[in-house]
Amino acid sequence: MQKSTSSKLIGSLILLLACFNAAWAQTGLITGRIATPSGQGLEDVSVELTDQNGGSWSAMTNQNGEYEFNAPLGGTYTIDPYSANNPLNGVTTFDVVLISNNLAGNLPFTSPFQYIAADADCNNDMQLLDTIELRKLILGIYTDLPCAGSYRFVRADYVFPDPLNPFPFPETITIENLSGDVTAQNFIGIKIGDVNGSAVGGSNFDGTVIAGRVRFDTDENCVADTSEIPLDDWIVTCIGANNAQFTGTTDANGHYAIPVFPGNFDVILTPPNPLWDICTDTVENVTATFLETTEVDFAAQAVANCPLLDVDMSTFFLRRCFESIYYVSYCNKGTAPAEDAFVDVELDPYLTLVGSSLPWTSSNGNTYTFPVGDLAVGECGTINLTVYVSCEGELGQTHCSEARIYPDTLCYEQALWNGANLEVEVECNPDEVIFTITNTGEAMSEPVNYIVIEDIMVQMTGNGSLQLGSGESQTVTVPANGSTWRLEVDQVPYNPWNTIVSAAIEGCGTNGNGTFSLGFITQFAENRQGNHVDVDCRESVGAFDPNDKQGFPRGVTEQHFVPLNTEMEYLIRFQNTGTDTAFTVRIVDTLSSWLDP
Repeated sequence: MQKSTSSKLIGSLILLLACFNAAWAQTGLITGRIATPSGQGLEDVSVELTDQNGGSWSAMTNQNGEYEFNAPLGGTYTIDPYSANNPLNGVTTFDVVLISNNLAGNLPFTSPFQYIAADADCNNDMQLLDTIELRKLILGIYTDLPCAGSYRFVRADYVFPDPLNPFPFPETITIENLSGDVTAQNFIGIKIGDVNGSAVGGSNFDGTVIAGRVRFDTDENCVADTSEIPLDDWIVTCIGANNAQFTGTTDANGHYAIPVFPGNFDVILTPPNPLWDICTDTVENVTATFLETTEVDFAAQAVANCPLLDVDMSTFFLRRCFESIYYVSYCNKGTAPAEDAFVDVELDPYLTLVGSSLPWTSSNGNTYTFPVGDLAVGECGTINLTVYVSCEGELGQTHCSEARIYPDTLCYEQALWNGANLEVEVECNPDEVIFTITNTGEAMSEPVNYIVIEDIMVQMTGNGSLQLGSGESQTVTVPANGSTWRLEVDQVPYNPWNTIVSAAIEGCGTNGNGTFSLGFITQFAENRQGNHVDVDCRESVGAFDPNDKQGFPRGVTEQHFVPLNTEMEYLIRFQNTGTDTAFTVRIVDTLSSWLDP
């Protein structure tokens, strides 16, 4: 009797297990993947599966963005991803700028994912309020955006009826009457606020690039062969719809890469001087494809063989009583090698040279000579000079230094130029400031004008009164009263180097208060005698904020008036004020349409 009972119990257990296995076998596998628009898997996304009866299951995506569920057959299920990971990931002020430009119609978005990312409050309407929300997140006022999570997800197989108006869009997937295994239930994850896709693990919307190389076409076949000489520091411009303009320069390998928005562009190469002829200087209607690189190469040929040297001098700052670094950059932008080139640097009297990356071979007072050797076509280099700024100068006093590169060959001339060339020098005597205007070329064929400016007021004019023979000079004197004095003279017509010649002096004598005026020299353009000469004038500082943008010349009065057709140089200074390394730093500077790069 006891044995019979045990047999029945075992039989019941076997039957129960069989029923259980049969029930377990009545399930289906649901799998999918969540990725960025560029296809990179998103890890640690929470995925919730719910059925029509309120049952729910949860899963997390793996490092490839994959997830899976086992669910009973016959049910209707909804898949809903969610992630609140790192709301600040990829969100910067550049995204705010992009949204603002899109709203203004300057740089329209070209991807539905950009519109979704720009909807910072997740109300399915991109507007100016979204930029305010992003600024609050960037500034730390918010720790999260007013959204459910930091990502939005769209069904990967969804086709937007209007890609430039993507709202609303399906953010879940529904499976009705599950009858077996279901795969490829995929989503695209868009990081909220990350309009350009710069987030770690993001889609890098700025991966849309027009790139190429610029070469010296020595065999004259109009092909930029890799064996030919690369041309450094040439300007390439991409002009797209609504006159959107993106500009870049070539590097030492002659390569350029310009991030653009998807669309069609005219790609233009601008030669640095008349010695060059471009086989095709404008390549029209180039299609930049989303997240791809489009190659456009250029071949440049020589019009005439001549070395043409260019020099530039700049510094981060000049801090009184401390050392600073001057950077002297040079290039051969001509069509022939330059032999035995050298750079002369004349430092301001208040600057003392204490070291350099390239040894100088001679010095004369505060002028130093640096040999740079033979410079091939397109070859460039930089000399770093460490200078000490004297404590004897006043805080805010302007210090002007000059770099000049040789040979300073004049490779091309204006046919109508008669050969005359004016130069201006200035010196401070105890009682007066003396300007000396010298004609270093042929005799002038007609008179020119000059003006004398005290601080910002014109005090003297020589209207049509200056005409000098070859080698002749004329002086103009003004009182040494502590004012900043400046003389500008019109260059002779058709001079190949410049149209106005000038000299200025600060700190000569004192005014009635025993001081002298400051800050007026940099309001006006520096004297430019061709690209083989560069003058850098900079006011000394004490404590300073190195995060700024400065334009030179600064311009006159509070409106900063600058004459038309004045060449302006911009200095952008930045620093990392945090406690860790900032990787992949990018400086974004949007120029006014009135400025021609």
